Amino acid sequence: MSPQAPYANYLLASGVIIFTIGLKDDLVGMDPYKKFAAQILAAFIIAYLADIRITSFYGMLGIYDISKELSYAVSILFIVLRRTL
Repeated sequence: MSPQAPYANYLLASGVIIFTIGLKDDLVGMDPYKKFAAQILAAFIIAYLADIRITSFYGMLGIYDISKELSYAVSILFIVLRRTL
């Protein structure tokens, strides 16, 4: 594995999940709760396993650094909301 992209396999896995769910939804239709669960799973893989997450709000609303747990929650929420909007 390349030292420049140590977590590329996690990004690829989450992309495959989103692609597969999207393809299945286009072909046969899916329950929205299953699609939402798949988006949360993909966001979890990105935020927790690949460790790509929001770590600071840089002073927005007077908040700078945030805890690790809140960082994961905010990152997953942001990824899921960005996917659905």
